Amino acid sequence: MLTSTPAHASFHALPKHRCTEQVHVAEFSPYNDIRWSKNDYLAWGGESRVTILKRAVDSAERWMYTEEQTVPTGSPVKAIAWAPITKANFCLVALCANRKIYHIRDEEQIGLPMHHQDDVNDVAISFMSDDLVASVSDDRTLRIHDISTSDLITIHLTSPGTSVQFNAYMPETVLVAERCGAIRMWDYNTRTMVFSLHEITETVGGGVVRGLRGVEWCPGHANEIGAVVSDKWQIWKLDNQAPVHLPYAVGDAHTQGAKGFRWARDTSHALAFAVFTDTPERSGSSGDMVTVLKMFPEPNSK
Repeated sequence: MLTSTPAHASFHALPKHRCTEQVHVAEFSPYNDIRWSKNDYLAWGGESRVTILKRAVDSAERWMYTEEQTVPTGSPVKAIAWAPITKANFCLVALCANRKIYHIRDEEQIGLPMHHQDDVNDVAISFMSDDLVASVSDDRTLRIHDISTSDLITIHLTSPGTSVQFNAYMPETVLVAERCGAIRMWDYNTRTMVFSLHEITETVGGGVVRGLRGVEWCPGHANEIGAVVSDKWQIWKLDNQAPVHLPYAVGDAHTQGAKGFRWARDTSHALAFAVFTDTPERSGSSGDMVTVLKMFPEPNSK
């Protein structure tokens, strides 16, 4: 349920693409400049494969997606991360439930060595090179894999890593979120921590996590970090005059506890973000339980 969709908004359904198995994750490619106008992709991961679809136009001049490539994984796909910049037609990594990470660049498919000793929770590709892949795991490590040289950088964390991200404006720095509630930036070349803040995280009755959950580094402004903490959203500004460990903006997200935070990808306009939950909420007088996505303009944006 979108809580801020205008009543006059209209949407046109595209022709369906029938997937051959249950879909666990789907991600659009980030390529949106002139060079990529004919290379618009959507990747989905299922029970045992990752499939790359390419956008085309049918006879009625409607968008449609045709299958470009399928890579067997032999395990459910947990996450997909596109290379933000690549000289190939496309490049992505797929993280699977059996801890395997597949690097897919056009027809080239490489399975990264299984260095992690426990479940891998997130992956990302660098803005500097599509050969650099970051991963975080329950084994309390951040690992940077260089596919071209087989080099491996390992940074030890204080608790299991839950999220890892690069940013175009700080390409040699990686943002890591940890299960204990820590958000840290690392210069991975020097293995030096350049920023840290901490939100208390705990598991309460019924296995509900209270505290830090979803974290995202703003793609268009490297000095802003957004997150959901229990039932609130929070934004930190790294160049703010206030103490950096305190959020400069806080608001209500979901009463049942929020799961994720996402910045809008279009950075040409005022910043905006969305928060979402995986816990159904009661909707109005009907009492129906719905899962809600809420969208906001950034505080003080015009």
